[in-house]
Amino acid sequence: MAWKTDAVRQLKEQWAGRECIDGGIELSVDVVSYLGKRQRTDVDNLAAGPLDSLEKAEVIANDYWIKELYSRREKDTDNPRVEIVLRKY
Repeated sequence: MAWKTDAVRQLKEQWAGRECIDGGIELSVDVVSYLGKRQRTDVDNLAAGPLDSLEKAEVIANDYWIKELYSRREKDTDNPRVEIVLRKY
């Protein structure tokens, strides 16, 4: 999937110079998905791809450490995207 490859690339660039968040640190994660014109999906399905991408980009070692997850869906036909915020729980 092209979107996943691009997401991993962007996450690696944004996380460059930082250590992978490994075990012992519980996280709270906000995922806001801004959907394009014809995109429709359930909000619970929107979090899985970004969480997998965080692991693949080595931002987090394992999404097991995510103790709290907030996922929201919005529309932005001009700029579809996903915004992710990580915080210590």
